[in-house]
Amino acid sequence: MTSLALFASIPEGRQIIDFRNLLTHEYLNVSDRLVWGAIQVDLPSLKDHCRALLQELNPS
Repeated sequence: MTSLALFASIPEGRQIIDFRNLLTHEYLNVSDRLVWGAIQVDLPSLKDHCRALLQELNPS
């Protein structure tokens, strides 16, 4: 799988990158509630998806 195909398979990949950029470059203006909300709501499904991708890329 190419890097572009891998990126395309990640749900909301562009939003993840945008959020990272916001945290990195605008951290003084980022709401703690926004970050905590992303951790609680979005991170669990992202972790599950990444685990599935790793299994697909490295079957044992």
